[in-house]
Amino acid sequence: MRPVSQVPGPAEGPWLLDTSVVVDLADPAVLAALPEATAIAGRQPRRRQFDLLIAAVARSNRLPLATRNPADLAGLAGLVEVHTV
Repeated sequence: MRPVSQVPGPAEGPWLLDTSVVVDLADPAVLAALPEATAIAGRQPRRRQFDLLIAAVARSNRLPLATRNPADLAGLAGLVEVHTV
């Protein structure tokens, strides 16, 4: 980890654009539905709890979800728009 003095400033990287989403905006109904859909698909929701939290936030904010491993989100078709990158 670099010291704060060595972290690039705003002029040094487009990665500083604010594209953050607040996690507490996830709808509780969505938080409950995604693990259930995962279990129905024969997957272990507990092993994918962080993936499901990210998916719930994306769903609650009507955002597509980009992932390198769509298998982690198996069973969520129709609930979350998943794009493989």
